[in-house]
Amino acid sequence: MELLRHCWELLYLSISYSGDETNGACNKAEKTTKSNMCAEKPMALVIKNLSFAYKNHKVLHDISFTADPGEIITIIGPNGSGKTTCIKCIAGLAKPASGVIELNSQNIYSISDNARARAIAYVPQRSEVSGISVFDLILLGRRPYISWDIPEADLVLAGRVIEYMGLKELAFRQTDAISGGEFQIAQIARAIIQEPALIALDEPTSNLDIQNQRSVMLKIKALVQSKKLIAVITNHDINLSIRYSDKFVLLKDGRIYASGSHKIITSANIKAVYGIDVHVETINGFPVIVPREEETKL
Repeated sequence: MELLRHCWELLYLSISYSGDETNGACNKAEKTTKSNMCAEKPMALVIKNLSFAYKNHKVLHDISFTADPGEIITIIGPNGSGKTTCIKCIAGLAKPASGVIELNSQNIYSISDNARARAIAYVPQRSEVSGISVFDLILLGRRPYISWDIPEADLVLAGRVIEYMGLKELAFRQTDAISGGEFQIAQIARAIIQEPALIALDEPTSNLDIQNQRSVMLKIKALVQSKKLIAVITNHDINLSIRYSDKFVLLKDGRIYASGSHKIITSANIKAVYGIDVHVETINGFPVIVPREEETKL
């Protein structure tokens, strides 16, 4: 395994990264592997009456919304509102008690695991991966397409995604020797190299500083728009989400309280869902949430 990894490193280091960082890689990858992101037609996401329960505890109640290719949908709501469970259902990791999740008019639970892995990528809120390099972690995103032999096109694609996500200096560091934020960016890179039609991200910016939050969201939005992907994201930072999301789903107690554009981000809705008073101000055309100061009594 060490010899094989060394060979990957030598090949990666020999790659010339000229031209576009993502489109060129997709064109090369198409020669040897089928690519959902580059070759397949755009797929719409339709969720109808999704419900989920852990044993006798119902977590999600009749969730319904849609997303078109090129859109970022952000699920927001307080802790325990069902955001992570919802995104796990969408990613195919938690089978609903009832309801339908369709991608390109096909129920995601009616297709094979491998077909679903090609269509949907998932970035968890937390993950523990040790004993491999950042490069190897990212290359795991190609597992739905390869067996033992790794095509050169996949190595080229890995290199381009690594550079696109700003991980070139960390590529051959061990995953347990990088920061939590760097690991999170590597996880997002792994999802991108998977070339999905739908990418589901559970709090992707939670471990990132303000500069990397902006950088990562800009790159996700650029990919979603240029490749006509669908991104479904959970995020506690509503102000950050407003700048990069096309639609919002506001959850309360496992139910949709409101959904739509950033116009649903109102002081009344925030009060009803989060139980706090806020100002909603407009800065550069975007609503910005500012909590009202309250006197704290000791």
